[in-house]
Amino acid sequence: MQEQMRLLIDLQEIDVEMNSTREKREKCEEQLNALREERSQVQEMVESLTSQIEELEAERRQMEQSLEQERDNLEKGESRLPAIKTQKEYVAVLKEIDSAKKMIRDLEEQMTAKGEEIESLSSEKKEKEGELEALNEKEEAAAEEVKDELEQLSSTLETRKSERESIYK
Repeated sequence: MQEQMRLLIDLQEIDVEMNSTREKREKCEEQLNALREERSQVQEMVESLTSQIEELEAERRQMEQSLEQERDNLEKGESRLPAIKTQKEYVAVLKEIDSAKKMIRDLEEQMTAKGEEIESLSSEKKEKEGELEALNEKEEAAAEEVKDELEQLSSTLETRKSERESIYK
């Protein structure tokens, strides 16, 4: 009877240890998954920032083309001034020149704003890339640590299973 009690107690201890080992293993896997999820989110942020920067740069290039077009218009208008014969024509050309100058100022301001926005996003992207690199290193280290711990826990679990089976026999 005492031998059976002892065997039952041993079985109970082995079962408790096996459950504890399983819980530790699950916790390790959850921690690793949390790190992977965080890294994935930062990666998505970097990709989003890259996309935004590319879009802004395309807009800025388009503005540069518009600016060149307006500068050409201004130059053409100014070159026509000496050849004008009537007051009405003169006023119309002056309006074109003023309109081109205003458009040039507006485009230059918009380009400056785009440049600042690009610079800000580039800075944020660089920061996120650094964060991503740190997370990658952290994930690699954690993965190695978890792998080692999982191997150890699996070994312990197998040992306990063997002990449990030998007690049952």
